[in-house]
Amino acid sequence: MRKDKLGGTQSNKECMDIEIPKPPAEELSGNRAPPRKKAKKALQASSEKKIALIINDDNDIDFGDDQSVPTFTSAFKYMGYDVKLEKASETVYTTWHKYDIVVWSCGDDYSAVNTIKYRQMLVEYVEMGRHLLLESGNVAAWAKEFGGEIFPNRMFRKKVLHVTGDWVYHDVGDLKLKTNHPIATTPNALPKTIGFTPTNPGDNSGDANAVRILSDATGVYSWSSVSYENMLLNDSIAEKSYGLVAYESREGNGGRIVYFAFDIDDIEDADIQQKLIENSVNWLKS
Repeated sequence: MRKDKLGGTQSNKECMDIEIPKPPAEELSGNRAPPRKKAKKALQASSEKKIALIINDDNDIDFGDDQSVPTFTSAFKYMGYDVKLEKASETVYTTWHKYDIVVWSCGDDYSAVNTIKYRQMLVEYVEMGRHLLLESGNVAAWAKEFGGEIFPNRMFRKKVLHVTGDWVYHDVGDLKLKTNHPIATTPNALPKTIGFTPTNPGDNSGDANAVRILSDATGVYSWSSVSYENMLLNDSIAEKSYGLVAYESREGNGGRIVYFAFDIDDIEDADIQQKLIENSVNWLKS
């Protein structure tokens, strides 16, 4: 209700029937006004949506049976990200800074990150203090067994993987918590043992690597067992052979790397896959 000019009252319906005066037409420009405050906030929220870039580097002949990229895609969408997919052969690393997170996924491709160009891109990207999640069941072994110690390969091993030049084993058990790192605890408390079943187990598997790390990295999960030709390794070697590695730059540039030395879709529990990815991204972005 509202008062009229004589002090009486009018209903809302009666008020709606009153013709509201308009300003002189010549004072209006004819141009549409900018969005009102509420609409402007909505536009800003849309433009600030997080975007993950997932680079697919799984090119082996059996790539169709690998679910790494779909696993990452599902996890990021669950976390509220938009997802951009690119093939490794088509990606341009000078555009990666536009994304909130970059994932390089190789799945169980045996010849992972197998060009000098790819390795140089990744080295240059992380040296700028960027954040990277690298997933590959065999990149360390491929670099050791076939890449050699030429300069680009050595820089890739040291700057991206943060692993030593020691022999890399393939025949592993389950993932076993080694260090109480945020990747294992935040925001999800992960189990001390994560069930892992390789698609193609054995000494020539592309599903997992047991890597030894440099002193500047942290081994978050190791393996419950590491074998070669069905013989367990000495404890002194097995205990320092890792499956999940985290690196944080000490040079003040904020760079962080998470390296899954396994095919993510071979983790037995899909819920743990999701939570591990979420924890890793949370740490990379924190």
